[in-house]
Amino acid sequence: MSIWSVTVLVAAVASGCGGPDGDEEPRRVLLPEADRAPAAPRREPMFGGDGQLLESEEVIAGLTLPRGLEPSLTEERRHVYLSHVPIHSLKQYFGQRLVTGEVDAVQDGAIYRNAVPRDARGGVVRLEVSILPVSRHETRIEVVEIRPPQAAPPSEAEVLRRAAQDRSLTQ
Repeated sequence: MSIWSVTVLVAAVASGCGGPDGDEEPRRVLLPEADRAPAAPRREPMFGGDGQLLESEEVIAGLTLPRGLEPSLTEERRHVYLSHVPIHSLKQYFGQRLVTGEVDAVQDGAIYRNAVPRDARGGVVRLEVSILPVSRHETRIEVVEIRPPQAAPPSEAEVLRRAAQDRSLTQ
């Protein structure tokens, strides 16, 4: 049954198509589930009772991201997000979760260099996290996973052997 037919039916009931005296109350018509407007999706709160940003379910290299981030770009070790959350709330959130001695203040934002997530367990991946304003109401968050250095650089003899091997393959 469409909304239009329900409207006509309700109008007919309300106009007196009841009992012979016309004093019978109009009947209520319930719409079938399929014809009801879908309920608006419930939005999870972004801030807790203490005013702090809440964690999302997304984790990058042991760093749990906050709510309110919209993915913009994802590459192998680079993750970029946009957010309308106030930049000071984002800096506070990441500042509490990253361990580093290298923090650069840039405009109203910050760059956390060579950082380790505070609660990371197992193989720790170092990160560079930048929180920079894009406009007055939008912030860009970029998380770059830093490749770990090789355990030991190859010896000079090994480098020469690999170069000779590469040349023989290309000829």
